[in-house]
Amino acid sequence: TVFHGRSLIYNRATPPHVDKKDPPQNLTPVLTLGEYDDGWLHVPELGLDIEYLPGTLVMLRGGLFAHGVTYKGGQRVSIAHFMHE
Repeated sequence: TVFHGRSLIYNRATPPHVDKKDPPQNLTPVLTLGEYDDGWLHVPELGLDIEYLPGTLVMLRGGLFAHGVTYKGGQRVSIAHFMHE
């Protein structure tokens, strides 16, 4: 794989942030799994609110755009693969 690291996030929201160590041109794949029915990915600079339910895979420019995820309960795991400069 070309990715340097993996982040596993269990049963919590992710506050809005920019992945400061990621090169701005890179795409980061993020997959969410579990059993929950209310999750949203927010990318405020682009005006995006994407329903983020189990099985959703997104490709983010996390080093360029702030992003965050809401979580309201249930079993949720998010897996992000990333590269740092």
